[in-house]
Amino acid sequence: EVSSNVGPALTIKGAFGEAPQQFLDGLQALGVHEPTGIRLAGESLPQVYTEVGSGRWSGLSLTQMSIGYELTQTPLQTLSLYNTIANGGRMMQPQLVERLETNGTVVRAIEPEVINERICSQATLEACQRMMRRVADPNGEGTAQYIFAKSPYTVAGKTGTARIAGPNGYDGRYRASFAGYFPAEAPRYSCIVVIADTRSGIYYGSSIAGPVFRELANKVYATDP
Repeated sequence: EVSSNVGPALTIKGAFGEAPQQFLDGLQALGVHEPTGIRLAGESLPQVYTEVGSGRWSGLSLTQMSIGYELTQTPLQTLSLYNTIANGGRMMQPQLVERLETNGTVVRAIEPEVINERICSQATLEACQRMMRRVADPNGEGTAQYIFAKSPYTVAGKTGTARIAGPNGYDGRYRASFAGYFPAEAPRYSCIVVIADTRSGIYYGSSIAGPVFRELANKVYATDP
């Protein structure tokens, strides 16, 4: 809710410090190491450790991964997980086309495809939903609290601010993001905004990515009958 890196790092270290492979196995169970399978050429493979000791794994990897570092996903792959939380725990394959028509006649219907029927327990799902609602609650203290203070709809989401590593380490470059869904109580839309390599001097996800999400959501809300 308040974007504390210390909280998740200590929690994951305490739970999996002696058995980090269990943490990696849990990520695999979520499916975050696989592409979404969208029918669009060129989807990149996620880069997520599947075995302790592989690649550049180190003693810091567990806590780094707990706050989103040492792994790579496309924005769509990240959004897929948020969409799953909005969708009651059922992960769907992203799809761009509902049907193909010729002269008004449906030639082929593209049916929705389930990737994972259930990614977590109901209790875990509800905890994630509560947390993300509180992030954007105008009456709360979440990192996106002020962004949606005047919105006529509710939002559940998460702000993200990440440093970008260059050839010589971290050099002051950042990537800002906001991922979420709305209306929070009965989700219809999910969206992710990623602003890479911010150069304005302002780099927090709540400051530059969240407002873009709000503008998109306002447009959708105003035009959806």
